[in-house]
Amino acid sequence: NSNLLLINELNLEDYLVGLINQEISSRWPMEAVKAQAVVARTYALYQKKTKKDPRYDLESTVTSQVYSGIDSEDELARQAVKDTEGEVALYNGELIQALYHSSCGGKTEAAMDVWGKDIPYLRSIKDSPCTEAANYFWQYSMSLRELDNRLKRQNRGIGGIKSISILKKSRTGRVITLAVRHSEGTSKMSGREFREAVGLENLRSTDFTVKAKGDLIFFAGSGGGHGVGMCQWGAKGMADDGRTYKQILKGYYPGIAVKKYR
Repeated sequence: NSNLLLINELNLEDYLVGLINQEISSRWPMEAVKAQAVVARTYALYQKKTKKDPRYDLESTVTSQVYSGIDSEDELARQAVKDTEGEVALYNGELIQALYHSSCGGKTEAAMDVWGKDIPYLRSIKDSPCTEAANYFWQYSMSLRELDNRLKRQNRGIGGIKSISILKKSRTGRVITLAVRHSEGTSKMSGREFREAVGLENLRSTDFTVKAKGDLIFFAGSGGGHGVGMCQWGAKGMADDGRTYKQILKGYYPGIAVKKYR
């Protein structure tokens, strides 16, 4: 139908080498890089097992994991993959849903509070080592008109925004539900939906406050990503403190085992 879909077929371990420097830096402490390798391997195999599109297993963007091919490979990434070759995270003998994110802002989030599903190894934990993350604190501002346009693109029937108020937060302070008052009435949205509408690169996480002043709206928040599972900057901090990659993984995913996958 006049479209071209390019599918890159490659060995799993080679895929991981080309992924490391897109997700973190291979120059981080090696135990943190190894933790990333195990998590990325587990995530890839889990997606392959539960894939929805029969033509391919993963996309090369943040939709799955960021992969850029040979250009981002280096010896440090290759070493981390080789040292953990075949190792995955398992819970009760099954591959875990190995979710991870950039920075949790001090506490990871429970899967229950993001997707409404209780997953025993994806619970909230206190995570102080991620404080050196560049996005530990962040700010973003935009005009009400621009916000209006972005919400309209989500086909929400919202027009003429008057105010935004947070209705419910999770135990870690992340926005679960908010209300948008506009010319057509009041619309409720989840924090995740609102973040996607405004732009993931603008609202770094759902841990934010919101204030309106004149025709501008101001957001201030902490952390980057959905906050569930392993915090990459926290893993770096733990490795700096002398934790091994297995200790890091078991800290973020309680009750798991790290073993070779057959």
